[in-house]
Amino acid sequence: MSRDIPALVRLLWRHEIPVGRARGRPARITVDDLVASGIAIADADGIAALTMRAVASRLGTGPMSLYAHVPDKTTLLALMADQVLSDMTHAVDDGAAGWRARLERLAAENRALHLEHPWLSSSGADAMPIGPGAIAKYERELRALEPLGLPRSTPTPA
Repeated sequence: MSRDIPALVRLLWRHEIPVGRARGRPARITVDDLVASGIAIADADGIAALTMRAVASRLGTGPMSLYAHVPDKTTLLALMADQVLSDMTHAVDDGAAGWRARLERLAAENRALHLEHPWLSSSGADAMPIGPGAIAKYERELRALEPLGLPRSTPTPA
């Protein structure tokens, strides 16, 4: 992997960046462990409760050990957001249902996502690079519209 690719993008695609890890010592935790713990904390207690210290405490390790996996809390938030997008139900792939029913299911799923993870709206993750979870979500949503035969978007000349 090229060193010029930003750390967040590499982590979103799970090309982990082992910084600061002692040689020969296996990691006790993974990026996925941090993400799951962060989601659990934010879901239970809100985004204000999400600190690197709280994540470390939940994982039974010291806060500094987390930085061997993620460079900062902003990166952790982006990873958390991408994970919850990846975990969505996505029952909209039913081509037999009409377009209105598919869009209603999309709206209901997105509403349920934000009710289950209220921190998602205030995390700032929408300004982050798009990861595999977000791409999969958007692809499924676009497939719901595919039977309509809408023309592909074309850029307008500047």
